[in-house]
Amino acid sequence: MSESIVFTTLAFLLALGLTQLILPWFNVFTDKTLSLIPSEASWAIPALLSTVVLVSLAAGSYPSLYLSRFQPQKVLNGSSQSNRSGQGSLRKGLVVLQFSLSIIMMIGTLVAWQQMNYVKTQDLGFDEEQLIVVDINSGLVRNGYEAILNGYRNLPDVSSVSVSSRVPGEWKNLLKTEVRPPSAYEERGHTPWFIGADENFLETFDINLISGRNFDSRRPADSSAVILNLQAAKALGFSEASGQEVRLMSRINNGSERLYDQPIRARVIGITADFNFQSLYEEVSPLVLGFRNNPIQSIDYITARISGHNVDNTIAQMTDILHSVDPDQLFEYHFLDEQIATFYASDTRRSLMFTIAALCAIFIACLGLFGLAAFTAEQRTKEIGIRKVLGASTAGIVKLLSVDFLKLVCISLVIASPVAWYFLNDWLQGFAYHIEIKWWVFALVGMITMVITFITVSFQSIKSALANPIESLRAE
Repeated sequence: MSESIVFTTLAFLLALGLTQLILPWFNVFTDKTLSLIPSEASWAIPALLSTVVLVSLAAGSYPSLYLSRFQPQKVLNGSSQSNRSGQGSLRKGLVVLQFSLSIIMMIGTLVAWQQMNYVKTQDLGFDEEQLIVVDINSGLVRNGYEAILNGYRNLPDVSSVSVSSRVPGEWKNLLKTEVRPPSAYEERGHTPWFIGADENFLETFDINLISGRNFDSRRPADSSAVILNLQAAKALGFSEASGQEVRLMSRINNGSERLYDQPIRARVIGITADFNFQSLYEEVSPLVLGFRNNPIQSIDYITARISGHNVDNTIAQMTDILHSVDPDQLFEYHFLDEQIATFYASDTRRSLMFTIAALCAIFIACLGLFGLAAFTAEQRTKEIGIRKVLGASTAGIVKLLSVDFLKLVCISLVIASPVAWYFLNDWLQGFAYHIEIKWWVFALVGMITMVITFITVSFQSIKSALANPIESLRAE
């Protein structure tokens, strides 16, 4: 027990030191301000010390109680017979447990990597690259947006620019509006999302128009025109855009609905392909695009597509143009692709941490496996010596000692696979668009685990197989 306490205490002190070294990096990675022992957590030190005591007792109780039962007379004359089958079962059970946890983490790491790669490469229905989104934070900028747009269009590295109330990948709240089609003016309608946009919105974001036409600032009547995405068109029963009239009945903001005194009559002039204006956690929902001077929501953003060359200079020029309209407004901007990436930042961090945890678990499992292989080889020293004398080859002895451990890994794989599938499938359901867990993931992890196990065990097996059998059989 004393030995167990000493080793556990040393491990605890080493863990504290390593944690203190890693903590600054961990805080940067997770965007946290954690400390090793927070001053407000008075329970932390007693809890850690209690953990040391509990681990010491757990690690030391079995060998100390087991060894204390030996009868000295039988031990000294070599007639002590221990319950080797029971001990072997316990050791094998621990190996199976360790490798089961390792396999679960390996499968989780691989699936998480696949899902995050799928999210990053998923077609959003628009081109989010090289888009700078500038916030409109003052009335001067909102009223003088045309001068700003004209200035941006004249910049050599700006190919397109538009204004809108919200942008795809929006992190703020989106509005909804109740829409009633001609066939159901007296009934409760659908409540799609709403974004106000100008005639350059579709071009700037590279959104495909599949029916009808775009907004036209030269047509005053377009102030009451709307463009639907495909989901909204299907919900309202439109197969094409041909000027059908719909009625907008209310403005819905965070679940709070305000009815209009008079329904807004709007004409459907276009239908776009579906695009992910929210994150991939959400399915594409019905969406209505109103013209920029609509009565529902005013413009809040200026979006410019740039070439990607000399970005700093382009941003400086855009800042000067905005300040020519309102010198006091802060030039607040972001790149849309970076903003969209923040939707999945927590899952990306979780994936990396899972990878690190999986590597640690595999390393710890291999340490245990190495110790068990050494113990097994020691127990079978005479057997190996006899087999060598009788002509057994080194490869045959390595196979003899390795096959039992490979069986344990197979058992671990059988136990871990359904557990990993259950929890990972539950995590994937949080994404509206996600991968399917393939059978080859389990096969690949099993094969990797087998290779790691064989390499770990082979080191001790080869050492035992190459030993001189005379040394092990001398006492016989």
